[in-house]
Amino acid sequence: MESEGCMKGAWGARQKKTRAQAMVEFALTLPIFLLVVLGIIEFSRLFMTYLAVYTASREAARYGSSVGVAPNGKTHDQDCDGMKQIAVEMGSFAGVQPGDVQIYYESSPGVWKAACGAVKTELGDRVVVEVQGYFQPAVPIDFTSLGIPFRFREVTVRAVSGRTILKDIKLRVTPLPAPSCASDVSIPSWRMVDNKTIEISVKNNSATDTTYKLEAIQNLRWASGSPTINLVSIYWDNEQVFYNAAGIPAPPSPGITIPSTAYPWAPTENRNLYDGQTRKLKLGFDKNISSWKTGDISLQLKFAAVSDPRYQCTISWVYSKP
Repeated sequence: MESEGCMKGAWGARQKKTRAQAMVEFALTLPIFLLVVLGIIEFSRLFMTYLAVYTASREAARYGSSVGVAPNGKTHDQDCDGMKQIAVEMGSFAGVQPGDVQIYYESSPGVWKAACGAVKTELGDRVVVEVQGYFQPAVPIDFTSLGIPFRFREVTVRAVSGRTILKDIKLRVTPLPAPSCASDVSIPSWRMVDNKTIEISVKNNSATDTTYKLEAIQNLRWASGSPTINLVSIYWDNEQVFYNAAGIPAPPSPGITIPSTAYPWAPTENRNLYDGQTRKLKLGFDKNISSWKTGDISLQLKFAAVSDPRYQCTISWVYSKP
């Protein structure tokens, strides 16, 4: 029994000794741990301060180099107050004030030209914005009183950004030659088919790769004949661009125009004439026209460039019996 009591006393003393040792170790390591945590927090705040100062200088320089006019009537490169305001707003986390922003121009990187607003900038000049901010540690540290050369108090953070000023550039534009429809489009040949149809070949000789479109058939007229000869259809190659079941009797001078209110194009026609292409314009009548003489039918074809409808021309054709 006496032995048991001795063992319990020794065990209890050992436990107390272990607890005391743990407390001492904790007391020794706690300051180091807190110092590490504090260092991480302070470094993060310092990094955020730097980002705020860098962003302030970058955004102010970007504004000053851009094309535009501020509400005060000044161009962005001359709006010094506007650049400072942007720097102050973007650098608020670092405590940036208007006096912490310096703005000037450079004629080339590293070559001073003038202070902001002092001269009129030219193409190729740069605007440079220097911003200064401040970092205040949550717990200032100063070991100099202990003979240790280390002090962590207020830190000044600086950033510089420069950008080339965008200016209007005068360009001398050489316009492309306008398409000459009158010389591009021609009628190289024609023929009479089955005594009721006249087939006219129309060719695009464009040297500028211009596509033309048949805009209208103007002053179309033909001999009346006896009995009356009626126009019933018009084809552009194999596409029917006009049809009149009743037939159109020979009009008086100067003739009819297609399209018009009375004679519209077909709704789904394609009347393009591509460069180098030859297409057939076919006029279909309801009776024999082989007896026609020179001048018994005539017309004008109006074309316009697809790329720019302002370029137009009209070519004439008159039936000439072989």
